[in-house]
Amino acid sequence: MKILHVIPSISRVHGGPSVALETMTRALAGAGVEVHVATTDDDGATALQVPLDTPVTRENVTYRFFRRQTRFYKFSFPLARWLARNAKQYDVVHIHALFSFATLPAAVYAAREHVPYIVRPLGTLNRVGLEHYHRLLKRVSFSLIEKRMLERAAGLHFTSELERAQACRVGIKQPGVVIPIGVALENDTHVVRGTWLENDAPQFLGRTIFLFLGRVDPIKGFDVLLPAFAKLRAQDASAALVIAGEGPAEYVNTLRTECARLEIENAVLFAGYTQGDAKRALLRDADVFVLPSRSENQGVAVVEAMGAGLPVLVTPEVGIARDIVRCGAGQMASTSDSFAHAMLELAGDKARRVEMGARGKKLAAEKFSVEGMTKALLEMYATVLREARA
Repeated sequence: MKILHVIPSISRVHGGPSVALETMTRALAGAGVEVHVATTDDDGATALQVPLDTPVTRENVTYRFFRRQTRFYKFSFPLARWLARNAKQYDVVHIHALFSFATLPAAVYAAREHVPYIVRPLGTLNRVGLEHYHRLLKRVSFSLIEKRMLERAAGLHFTSELERAQACRVGIKQPGVVIPIGVALENDTHVVRGTWLENDAPQFLGRTIFLFLGRVDPIKGFDVLLPAFAKLRAQDASAALVIAGEGPAEYVNTLRTECARLEIENAVLFAGYTQGDAKRALLRDADVFVLPSRSENQGVAVVEAMGAGLPVLVTPEVGIARDIVRCGAGQMASTSDSFAHAMLELAGDKARRVEMGARGKKLAAEKFSVEGMTKALLEMYATVLREARA
């Protein structure tokens, strides 16, 4: 089987989608699939330093990067030209994202060559996705382009039931398949608790650590998190908040200013982008994971946190929030007041945190494994190929 994945960007500045694609393609390659990725050199405000229109192999996956002509819409004529010439070489084309240029030629040229294509909307069909940035343009584009593209797809790939329900609400009738992004749950017993704090935040040793891990963006709900944490600090001076992730410098500075206004700057650490052993050590040292996002089609970082044994506190807009509450792996809250109340409860009850963490670890292993994701993806590809041939 030869699969082409098309995505506008795999830059880490875009957070979860880039991580998810790497996880999926690496797992498929490990299962014996020939996997190719076509994308642009987008890196936010700059460009990735990568060879252009040249095969680059990473972990048995072949990547091709093409010059992005515009930052808005990530237009890339070289990518379109390559897709026109090469789409016919593949058994299935798996398209990631909507409202971005790469998805259009991928769908058009796959259809022209009678190659079935699958679309993963990446959470763009919920209310926030449709109204956040360029609302009127998206409305027009959806009616003229994206809706037709989705209706003609051989399959739709959602990563949560919430994402599928949101697609139904905007008139997408194709049921699609729910396949969560798998997370490799590594054995972290070799990571000694306290090492990250000792090295990076010794001032927080012995305190209750609330952790945000992900892209630093307004959509992540910092206007809920920071006031909630300030309310928590008014009652529990031992609490600390670590924000681990990257975002536009201007926005991060705005958050720092807000921390100063709320008088919590000495209890909040902006740790920047964290990965590898440093991330594992940080998860080991944290006590509670928080994600007050306004739009999260799944929440890969949440699964990573559960895999590390952390209780989680999320908003209803996080795709797997109801799974979390149903199995007792964490709590759900939507406002600053309710978030603060939940944080205070968790801060004061270590036994409950441990119990939630154990349940979350079980949920992550059973429902969000890489092996389960890989098996489901292979079944989805086999189904669309069988139907296309019929």
